Amino acid sequence: MVPLLPRSGARLGGGPHDPHPHPPPLRRVRVIAHRAGGHPITLQGVRVAGTGSHLPANVVTNADFARKLDTTDEWIRSRTGIRERRFAAPDVASSHMGTAAARGVRFHASGKRVS
Repeated sequence: MVPLLPRSGARLGGGPHDPHPHPPPLRRVRVIAHRAGGHPITLQGVRVAGTGSHLPANVVTNADFARKLDTTDEWIRSRTGIRERRFAAPDVASSHMGTAAARGVRFHASGKRVS
């Protein structure tokens, strides 16, 4: 849900002698989290410049599990919706995958290949 807040500098009107009897125009603000006490943390004037992702190359399908365990692809898929998983090699840390994903962010943001 995106709450509507008054524009900055706008006065809340409504009094009988108020020169601004109508409420101020509203702007949309995305609430991304809440601080202790329930106060929202908002992003104003921020845009997403790019996105990135990384998937490890090692694909393990439900059929691979079915060969090792007493189960079937259909049983796994009907209960979890999962068709395949990706496993990182033992020598690949999450920081390696994060770095690869960050390269994608920089590429999408700049439109240029990043090494």
